[in-house]
Amino acid sequence: MSAPSLTAGGAVLARLAQLGVDLVFVNSGTDFPPIVEGLAEADAHLVDLPRAVLVAHEHVAVGMAHGYYFASGRPQAVMLHTNVGLSNGATGAINAATDHVPMLLMSGRTPTVEQDRFGARTVPIGWGQEMRDQTALVREACKWDYELRFPEQVPQLLDRAHAIACSTPKGPVYLSLPREVLCEPCPIEAIEQAPAMAPASIAASPAAIADAAELLAGAERPVIFAQRGAGDERGFEALARLADAWSIPVCQYWAVATAISAVWPIRTVERGLNRPTAFAAVSPPASSTASGSPESTVGASKRKCAMISDPNASSSVIGAVNDRPSPPPVANAASSKSSGRIPNTTLRPS
Repeated sequence: MSAPSLTAGGAVLARLAQLGVDLVFVNSGTDFPPIVEGLAEADAHLVDLPRAVLVAHEHVAVGMAHGYYFASGRPQAVMLHTNVGLSNGATGAINAATDHVPMLLMSGRTPTVEQDRFGARTVPIGWGQEMRDQTALVREACKWDYELRFPEQVPQLLDRAHAIACSTPKGPVYLSLPREVLCEPCPIEAIEQAPAMAPASIAASPAAIADAAELLAGAERPVIFAQRGAGDERGFEALARLADAWSIPVCQYWAVATAISAVWPIRTVERGLNRPTAFAAVSPPASSTASGSPESTVGASKRKCAMISDPNASSSVIGAVNDRPSPPPVANAASSKSSGRIPNTTLRPS
């Protein structure tokens, strides 16, 4: 008796579950019959599957996978319809690449053969949706791309795709899934094996971190620029403690993720391309606590920072109000002599 098997369409979904994918955001088309049948087939074999979420537009589907990763920290999958669906999801892939969001982006592929094979072309749209290079629609936004060619490739292919997407720097990957291949059988035991690849995580070396700490400790007017957030909740809290202990302003310039609280007293604000970016000029605290750690000047003196703009001046500065004299302000990182700028005055509460 032959070993039980699933079609490759069912195997793709089963392997995604093995890799920890919770949801597959789907906008389907004529390439999806083997996927739909694979769902029913896997359920009949009591195989664990991710939940399929039907979405009315491809851009929304990719955006939902993007947001789910931000909320959970786990990469999800998206399945779209041949070239037309993939083109609608291309902007979402660019967004995911920009935000370093890992994602398994997949789309069907118009059948290659026209007859005598299960999954062959059956309707005229099969000719209309053929492309010489369908992957080109998202290739520049993806870390890696591949086309499924044989059903037995499914476990190893998805293992590789997931590992590459989750390796530093994280980002989307793309898989093309031809309909004829999705219709072919794949052994269940191959799907049940443990993943063969793991993501590679890269971080700064201890020496590089020590050098950065030395530069920061020796700076007369330090400022921290944070564009991509603080990594996670622990990083968010650690950055707040560092900035509080040393009264270092944090500038979230063109930020794609929040690195520090919006009510942080010495948080500077990115004002846009035509606005100056200003930050406080603050030296490290002179006193320390009994334990040797620097005293929190923000907590002790209720520092207040104000964004002050002089309509007649060509730049803006942040003045720091403290119960000890503040050092002179630093000139703006960006200033403009153009006229007609609307002045901004913002008081940041302590």
